[in-house]
Amino acid sequence: MIHLYLPMKYGYLPLILVCSFVFASCSTQKNTWRSRSYHELTTRYNIHYNGNEAYKQGIKRLNEGFKEDYSERLPVFKVSRHSLAKSTSGSMNQAIEKCEKAIKQHSIRVKPEKKPTRSSSERYKQFYAQEEFNPFMDKVFLLMARAQFHQADFMAASATCQYILRHFPEQSDISIRARLLLARCYVELEWMFDAEREFDLLNNLQFPSRFTGDYAAAWADFLIRRGRISEAISPLKMALANSGTKQDKHRWRFLLAQLLQETGQLEEAGRIYGSIPRKNPPYHLEINARIRETEVVGSDPKRQLKQLKRWSKSSKNTDYLDQIYYAMGNLYWQQMDTVEARKHYHLALDKSTHGPIKTKIVLALAEFYIQQEDFRSAAPLYAQAASLVGKEDKRYPSVIQMNEPLKLLYPHLETIHLQDSLLDLSEWPRETLEAYINERVEEAEKAAKEADRDARAAAANQANENLQAARQSQQPTPSTPVVPNEDRSWYFYNETAKTNGLAEFKRVWGNRQLADNWRSQATANPMGEMAAPALGDTLINPEVLSTDSTRTQDFTEQSDDPTHPNYYWINIPFSPEKKQSALDKIEESLMESAMIFREHMENDRQAERFFARLESDYPASAKLEMAWYIQYLMFKQKGELPRAEANRSKLLQRFPDSPYAQRLTDSLFLDKLYAMYQQQDSVYEASFEAFQAQAFDSLFESMNTLAPAYRLSPMLDRFLFLEAMAYGHTGQAEAFHANLLEIKNEHSQSPLMPTVEAMLALWDEGQRPMPGLGYQSLLGQNSDTVLAISGQEELIKKLSFEPQQQHLVLMYHSSDSIRANRLQFDVALYNFTAYLIRDYELTQAMIGSKEALMIQMFDNLEDALRYTRTVNFANQRPEAKYPGLQMVVVSEDNLKRLQEGLELDQYLDFLNKQTTQP
Repeated sequence: MIHLYLPMKYGYLPLILVCSFVFASCSTQKNTWRSRSYHELTTRYNIHYNGNEAYKQGIKRLNEGFKEDYSERLPVFKVSRHSLAKSTSGSMNQAIEKCEKAIKQHSIRVKPEKKPTRSSSERYKQFYAQEEFNPFMDKVFLLMARAQFHQADFMAASATCQYILRHFPEQSDISIRARLLLARCYVELEWMFDAEREFDLLNNLQFPSRFTGDYAAAWADFLIRRGRISEAISPLKMALANSGTKQDKHRWRFLLAQLLQETGQLEEAGRIYGSIPRKNPPYHLEINARIRETEVVGSDPKRQLKQLKRWSKSSKNTDYLDQIYYAMGNLYWQQMDTVEARKHYHLALDKSTHGPIKTKIVLALAEFYIQQEDFRSAAPLYAQAASLVGKEDKRYPSVIQMNEPLKLLYPHLETIHLQDSLLDLSEWPRETLEAYINERVEEAEKAAKEADRDARAAAANQANENLQAARQSQQPTPSTPVVPNEDRSWYFYNETAKTNGLAEFKRVWGNRQLADNWRSQATANPMGEMAAPALGDTLINPEVLSTDSTRTQDFTEQSDDPTHPNYYWINIPFSPEKKQSALDKIEESLMESAMIFREHMENDRQAERFFARLESDYPASAKLEMAWYIQYLMFKQKGELPRAEANRSKLLQRFPDSPYAQRLTDSLFLDKLYAMYQQQDSVYEASFEAFQAQAFDSLFESMNTLAPAYRLSPMLDRFLFLEAMAYGHTGQAEAFHANLLEIKNEHSQSPLMPTVEAMLALWDEGQRPMPGLGYQSLLGQNSDTVLAISGQEELIKKLSFEPQQQHLVLMYHSSDSIRANRLQFDVALYNFTAYLIRDYELTQAMIGSKEALMIQMFDNLEDALRYTRTVNFANQRPEAKYPGLQMVVVSEDNLKRLQEGLELDQYLDFLNKQTTQP
């Protein structure tokens, strides 16, 4: 028995010994060659490998979900579209979890048992001094930082990179990669000051050449974000030559051409656009490169037009027809063929459905009409562009700048065009006019029949599809599989969401026609929704009906039906009354259009054209008084003195008693007006000094002398108020009251209105100023309104805008609702956790009459603004946690003005004007 069991017992001994050896090596509390080798092996080929595979899967998903918008400048890195990057969270979280597991289970931080001695080698001393002894752990931390970065968690990624830089050798490849990734984190967070500092540190390290391409790409991205486009071209070329995948190189080559185009290097941009198709890129990139090439001067228009026409006939380019027609419009415009250019721009607009491309086409067509001075056609396009362009778009300011005046101009241009067309039709021979209207009726009938036929066909198809859907719903069928959706991008770019949504829609509703009334089984009478055909390009708006003096028939019957002739007859002004009404509308619109061109668009040539038509078509118009006055100012400003004098003479001769004529009686009127603008500040200061010295007689005398010359001064309200205060001090109550009423009636937008209204209210209650007290007794308090206004003006003059000067952040708060110590603690905690190498000074102070927490030591304005955008207390904005708190950025010099009593609103108004200037 014993003999039988002994071999089996001793047969397990080698296995037990091997297991004991392995388990002894697994402990991270021992630092031996065996333990280090075991944990490195396990980390490298097990946990890190699986995490890296998950990371690569996330990158693949990012690349697949990324849809390029070639109408805009391409981003250097796809992760810059943060909403799309967040959609990779599933795979990236898996990679991060693997890294955390590796750190927890395989990090060796205990020192070796053998301590270095004097005789130990320098290499062993360095080895003993390190903090992490698993040789592969630095790569684990780098993988975790990359995964955090590519799921758009840039704060976490930057913290991981900072950990690597603190705990691993500075000159190692891992540390260089970590610092480069840290710089990119700061760029994505828009912390440009910190990012530039990291790039400078990398430059000083003189990193190996193998990192040149990655550094150049990141540096180019930084320069582009900073708006330094011309400087970004060289590093982007370097990145193209030394880094990136094949896909990256295609994108960067297109981006390089875009940058060259933006900086005016059109010949080189055209060369690069032309080289892209030869690199065998994806088709969507190839066709966009060829389209972009058409925008560059120096290309061969005829060759490109021939190629684009061939592409427009290819079935595979159906989705690109809008861009192809847009490119053809560009080429025709280059050749000054405006008819074909307009035709192809409109074709492009009709085919366009994609937002960014459509916006580009709309703006191109709008610009085309502006160049052709067809403002009536341009106005609706700019209105459409204003709704398509987001506020963050660099084109937004220029679009709004054009849209606002065109929005005012369009109704008047439309009125002129409509009334001119109708008046012209009223003069046509009856036979010609009847033939023309009959043509319009036939077109309307044809359109109605086509619409009715299409509606019937659509209704029949809908009925068949609904019947089939009903039959299928009665049969037991497997439910539509729902594809798991980990893509968090916008719906229209999310293919999975669209597929699932379409399947669910068809399951519930069946196939429905794409229309507003898609819930209805059949379409309503299409004639009710048809747009009425126009008279030429004229839009018809039926007016109040009246009997035509030259035609006895009644046009009111069926006048709302586009397929009936009365729809057109009723709008034509045959009677003298309707003709005069049309002429009056044109007269009013001519004047308004000219004023808009002059005042809002600064287009004097167009203003002059409309004024000229007003004068020629309406020589007896009362509006010529204003027209001649405006033209006098316009020509005087341009230095065309004979033309200015001609308008002045006509105004004086025709309207000698008008206010404008009285102004222009003096031929030196404008010179004196200019002198007034130059001198009004100093004159007001002298008057105020006389008021403070109580030299009221001198003040009244100077005001009487200045009054005629300063009636047009923008400071007239202040002059009147100062004079009113002097009347109050001398007991001239009625004069005091008269000045206040003039301010109220003539200067309703004056900043003095609250004080003026308070004084008038007390006047109505029966209170009057007394000699020696003036407005002080009237208000019932010791008011220093005039002194305060003057003091604020002096402080405003001392403000300066120095963005590179050191700045502070002021957190204004009220001690009644906010505990200052608690606020200071939250700020200190945030600074400690978010800025490991920055030390901001915190001070509680009274700034003027308000309490504020001062945060100092910001290098410049942008550094301080970045802080105000990112500061949070446990992911809660300061304003949300402390209601009533207000954060203000101020330079050290301007802080002195606030401490001297400058109102906060005045400073914020100054800062806003400076920072919004182009």
